[in-house]
Amino acid sequence: MEKKKSKNESVEMNDIKKLSIIVGVIVVTFGIVYGLTVGATKLGLFEPHYTKPEAADAVISYEKINAGTILNRSDSEYYVVIADFSDNKNVYIESLVSSYKQKETKLPIYIVDLSDGLNRSIVGETDNTGASTVSEMSVKSETLLKVSNKKITKYLVKLEDIESELK
Repeated sequence: MEKKKSKNESVEMNDIKKLSIIVGVIVVTFGIVYGLTVGATKLGLFEPHYTKPEAADAVISYEKINAGTILNRSDSEYYVVIADFSDNKNVYIESLVSSYKQKETKLPIYIVDLSDGLNRSIVGETDNTGASTVSEMSVKSETLLKVSNKKITKYLVKLEDIESELK
């Protein structure tokens, strides 16, 4: 009789384990569906005016360059404006460049932004106006370079000189 009792208990235990597993799976499934629904609702996916955001194409700026590539442009003659453009510090330089781009006959113009950490290598205490390579360059403030045949032919640091060159 004890064997029948223990056999009945083990069958009941197996049934309880199976039932517990089934209930657990149902609870977990319900939790996942509930979580996804709440998340989608918070994102606004169920609102009638919702439109899926479109991925924008990546835009590459050929005008903004790194300091190391100043003399590596494919153009035979061009200008390079070097300045710190963080927090609109050089709005006047930006307006000069913008006006220059509107001219009908112009040389290509490139920009080196000193606020970019990659361009910190050319920042110095003084301007080295005699630099012939990028490694020799030292820029203290706003600078305009004219490059011809991969050589620096003009090195302007005074704002008045930069303005007259670009007008």
